[in-house]
Formats: sequence, C-alpha cells, structure tokens
Amino acid sequence: SPMAALRITGRVIPKNGIPGYPVVMGDLRLSGSKVSFSELSAGQKREERIACANAGERNLKITAMPAFLPSWISVRTEPETIAPGKTGDIVICVDVDKIGMLPPSCKVSVILEGIAGRPSDRSIEVTVER
Repeated sequence: SPMAALRITGRVIPKNGIPGYPVVMGDLRLSGSKVSFSELSAGQKREERIACANAGERNLKITAMPAFLPSWISVRTEPETIAPGKTGDIVICVDVDKIGMLPPSCKVSVILEGIAGRPSDRSIEVTVER
C-alpha cells in the first residue's frame, strides 16, 4: 500500500505557446478567434479587439486578405508591426453605413495575411447582428 500520495498540478503550455493566447496561427498567438458586433445602428463605427502575441523570431505585419474582406470591415494591428516576443491587438472595425442590405444576422471570415498557414487556419470569425 502507498505510504504517501503525490499530487502534481501545473499548466501545460505547447511549444512556442504563450499563456493567455491559446489560438495558434503560425507564429501569431491570439486570445480568441471570434468577434461579435450587435445592436448596431446607422452612423456607427464600432471596433472590437483581439489580443495577440508574436511567438516567432521575425517581425509580423498582419493584414487582412483584401479579396475576401467586405468593404464595411477594416482590419489593422496596434502596433502596426509586432516584434518577436511582443504583444499587440488585432483591431476589427465595422462601419454600419457601408453594410447595405445584409440579413439581420451574418457571419464573415476575415482571412489574415502575414502569417503561415492555410486560409482556414488563419481566419477570424466576425458575427454581425443588427
């Protein structure tokens, strides 16, 4: 019979992982991969932020793939270039006056550029509810 019980607790961090940034997109780590805009009204410009970190060894300049980006969504990072080991924000902006005739609720995938991976592996889901 055992003489003592040993209990080990800890936090498992994947290789190149950064605590608080569970979403992996190439060298970019994100706090999440979904944003939601609700109760939008005419004249509004709203933004949501996703915290991110550079887990790689080179500067990252993240943009959105323009061919798949609706005219009413814009994407930028703050700072514009994220140095290795540093953090920033991906800022997603919605201009309500440019939305036009969308259904009351829709989802759009924003595909990020500047990082490695298939488009489906570097997408942020944007939900808009009016």
